[in-house]
Order: sequence, then structure tokens, then C-alpha cells
Amino acid sequence: MEKSVALKDLGLMLDGIPIVQLGFGISLYTDHTLSSFSSDLIKTFDKFRNIVGDENLCWYSTDTMTHHKSVNPRIFRMLEDWFIKNKPKDTYGFEITNAEPFNAAPTIRFEVSGTEVISNGERLESATLIRWVLPPEWGFNRYNDALKLVQELCEFIPFRSGQAGFVFDCSRYFEREAFEYAWTKSMQFPGIDINSLSGLDCNAVCYDGVRGVGWLTILDNRFIKQLEKLPKFKECEVINIKNGIIIKAGDKPIIGDINDKNSIAAYQETFKYIQPLTIETFERSPWLPLNNLKTSAERTKQWYERLAQK
Repeated sequence: MEKSVALKDLGLMLDGIPIVQLGFGISLYTDHTLSSFSSDLIKTFDKFRNIVGDENLCWYSTDTMTHHKSVNPRIFRMLEDWFIKNKPKDTYGFEITNAEPFNAAPTIRFEVSGTEVISNGERLESATLIRWVLPPEWGFNRYNDALKLVQELCEFIPFRSGQAGFVFDCSRYFEREAFEYAWTKSMQFPGIDINSLSGLDCNAVCYDGVRGVGWLTILDNRFIKQLEKLPKFKECEVINIKNGIIIKAGDKPIIGDINDKNSIAAYQETFKYIQPLTIETFERSPWLPLNNLKTSAERTKQWYERLAQK
């Protein structure tokens, strides 16, 4: 039933362009520089390519580009060229997608973003992000594969925190229209996250924050120690992994329904546990780019706290 609701009613077209698309998202945040685990990062990119197929990757952009450009064979070697062959850069940003056309929201995306140093030689206190978006079928039908994939990625990436589950990916070329729609639907179906612009998420999470929860919520041992102890979850399962845990909110991902409290109980239970780690993240987070700027701050706060138990 949930699948039929999602496929029929979720996503937004504007002038024939899909500017909001439902996907299965995986986001991992770390306080390590990308260059410090570049070999494993390249392995994760290779794994992504093997899963989705190079033929499905059409457009790419970097942190120095204002628009996406067509993929060519050289692009698949870009990370290797950056980290293995060339001198380190101050910042890194790269994404590759299946968007069609280029300014659409994708259902397949690989993204990395991170700061190595700033002008005075000091590293900026901003999280490093590794983000995947896969087709929504990974949430509806392939969630066991998705769990194994997240576990494997956590072996490669020196994570601090992360989350995985249903997500809205929004076109950055139609920000306000896309985020306005995504906000409304995510408030109605709170199991769906919204991918914000990577740099904004990185600055908000920093080294000491957690952005939110998903079907899978990943925490390193330092965060667990900070929270003092794990509760006895009623709705969730704790999976031990190298250097941390995965909190699994139910047997499979959900889109949820704000009118059905039972459907989101596991997500709420996870959020209640990690909520102390989100406070500063939320305070550092910029407003979502919504249509009514006067209410953006209040509505952004409502969205971040949509899974707080009332």
C-alpha cells in the first residue's frame, strides 16, 4: 500500500521536468579529510558504478562549476586524478547523476564534498560528506541489500554519523519550487528525508552534530559515549559495526504518515535517542529555500523536528 501511495503521489514535475524525485538515500558524515581515505573513497565510487552502471550516469559537476556538464570517460577517473596524481586541493566537491535533463532531480547520484584547508592553513570545521542516491526500489524491494550496502560502506568510510532511507532529491535549478513541495510532502510523510545542498549540510553537522534519522541511523562510538548509554529500544534494532552502531527503525524503510503515529513510532524512538546531538546542528542549519521567506525559519525548524514525540 505504501508503495502505491509513493509511486502515484510523490515527486513533482515542472514544465515537463522532474524537479523532485523520491529515492533511497545514504549519507555518511566524517571529520576526516577526503584525502586521508582517498583509496577507500575511490573504492566506494567504483562500487557505486558497478551497482548503477556507467551507462546510467549522464551529468557531472564539481565545486567550481555552476552547471552540470555531460559525462565523458575522463570523468570516471576524476577522483583518482584528484587524489592520486595531482597535488591536494583546499576543497573538493564532485557529483555525478542520472538526471534527465541536466537540471532535473535525479534518482541516481554519487556525491562527495569536503574541505581540506582554508587560506591560513587551518582546516575549516565542516563535515566531510559522502552521499549516494539510488532508485526508490531499494527502499521498497531491496532493503535487505540496502542494509548490507550501508554496512559495507561503513567499513570503507571513517564515519562519525549517517542516515539511510527514503529521501527527496531536489533540483538545485528550481530550488524554491522543489523545496516547497518536498517540505510539504515530508511533513505529511516524515519517513522521507530531504537532501539539502551538500555544503550547507556539512557546515551544519560540523564535527559534533548529527543531522537526523532515517530507517538506518549510523553513530560512531564517540557519539554513543557522549549519549552515555544505549536505551532498551522497543521498536528498533541495534546492529554493531566497526567503530559504531546502526540503529534500524523497523524491518524496512517507510515513508510514514503523520496521521498514523504507529507507522512512525520506530523513527520517533530513534530521534528521541539522538535528539541531543541534533540541537546545535539545527541551530547551524540555514533555512530551507521555501517560497515564503518570512516563514522559512519557523518551517525549517518544524521540519527538522517533525519526528519529535509530542
